[in-house]
Amino acid sequence: MKWYIFLLIVLTFVWLFSMRGEASETSFFILFDVCENNSVMVKEYGIQEIERPIYEESLGGNYSIIFTSVDEKTLLKYGFDVRFIIHSMEIDPKTGEIKERWVKRECVEMYFRFPFFENTSKIKVLHFDTPIYEMEICNYDKICEKNRGETTSNCPDCLPKPICGNKICEEWENQENCCLDCGCPHGYKCLENKCIKTTSPLIYFILIGVVIILLTIIIFKSKKVYEKPS
Repeated sequence: MKWYIFLLIVLTFVWLFSMRGEASETSFFILFDVCENNSVMVKEYGIQEIERPIYEESLGGNYSIIFTSVDEKTLLKYGFDVRFIIHSMEIDPKTGEIKERWVKRECVEMYFRFPFFENTSKIKVLHFDTPIYEMEICNYDKICEKNRGETTSNCPDCLPKPICGNKICEEWENQENCCLDCGCPHGYKCLENKCIKTTSPLIYFILIGVVIILLTIIIFKSKKVYEKPS
């Protein structure tokens, strides 16, 4: 195989690879406070169409969070540590002496992102093996179930269905599910309501340059072959 043909094939593969978008999957996020008196306050939770979190089951820690299904089967269990007393060091501004300092906190904010399970029904928080908090969550079945705690603030099932394509980026619309209204990140363009990575103009210039060089070589060799000796 001629070197220039091989180069053309390599550049073609580079161009095709650059057109591929980054994969995203559905993840579940939750933000909550755990307090020393074993109270839990959930601040925010929901689903996101972003890169799937790297998740490994963890059973250690003095607290744990459990996701259960409608039939009470455990879908996910993750253990974590909460420390209400923090050890730190501080410098005395007058003497320059380094001193130990212990800071006590009443509550600690926790944030987690897990794989999303569509059949999740409840979230439980345990202190060691003792349940201290339980809540039912949005099941994203497009039915507003107020008896499960679904509201317009935490569940898209209770919101009017947004109209994708009306040029208004409505609540629950984003670049992933409606780029027609919400646009795309820099370097991407919206095609058939999907953000597709655009190709740098430099790629086209390189390809055109390679084609011109190849044509010049072919024409030059053709003239050399058919040129009659004087």
